[in-house]
Amino acid sequence: MNKQDWRNKVQEMFNTGLEEFKRTTEIGRKMINASRTNSDLHESYENLGKMVYKLIKSGELDLNSSKASELVEKISRCREDLKLMEVEMEKIKFASAPEDVSQKKENIEDDKK
Repeated sequence: MNKQDWRNKVQEMFNTGLEEFKRTTEIGRKMINASRTNSDLHESYENLGKMVYKLIKSGELDLNSSKASELVEKISRCREDLKLMEVEMEKIKFASAPEDVSQKKENIEDDKK
């Protein structure tokens, strides 16, 4: 096997690793965004629950209050964002993975020569 063949194989392995690293990094970024959105969602549910509890307790339950409407809207946005993030994550996870160059038939046969 000549020097150029080795360079090509090493470059191909490097490119494969780089593509996998990029894919993994993108998944990590999406997971961080999903975690933040999930925290916002949890906080909004908690705030809405506390507000509804206080209103029920005081007897002045008004679901048309601007604060309640804001929290309901935020919850809806967070839920939609999380759904979209999940779809994007699935696309990234199951995108065609890089080819395993170490298992190529011609590489194995070249090495036997």
